[in-house]
Amino acid sequence: MADSSLPTNIQAGLALRDIHLPTPIQWWPLAPGWYGLVLVLLGGIAGIIYLFFFRKHQRVKRDAQRLLKTYILSYQQGAAVEVVCSQISELLRRVAIYYYPRENIAGLEGDTWLNLLQEKPVVDPALLRICLLEKPYQPTVSTRSDAIEKQMADLFKFARQWIGRRKYRV
Repeated sequence: MADSSLPTNIQAGLALRDIHLPTPIQWWPLAPGWYGLVLVLLGGIAGIIYLFFFRKHQRVKRDAQRLLKTYILSYQQGAAVEVVCSQISELLRRVAIYYYPRENIAGLEGDTWLNLLQEKPVVDPALLRICLLEKPYQPTVSTRSDAIEKQMADLFKFARQWIGRRKYRV
């Protein structure tokens, strides 16, 4: 309503229009800081996922190495050679089943099993044949010769290296 005490030309100029609100601020496109935050969050999530799988692989290797150490200690405390060879053969097969597809590993025996173990020859294949394929099925012998001691030391070294070289699941 206009004030009647004012002249008519001033009253016409005072006719106000309604208040127009500015257009609402839209959320897209994001400000540059939001892009940075999204990248940091995605990188963090990817890092956590990678560490989860990496730690799992490391845990398998650590557990296998720990179990191998207990087998070595039991051998040093007088366990039968045949029993320790059987335990190491089983341990290597369990590690192989974890790192390779089960269907490809579970049925391997004899030379095909030794060929998988010998991907990078670091030990005499005859030693592996004797220690992993023959000794576990022989009757227990109570005497230990220097040759057997050397074979067992080489087998322990091979098993430690073979387990340590496992990196990624196939």
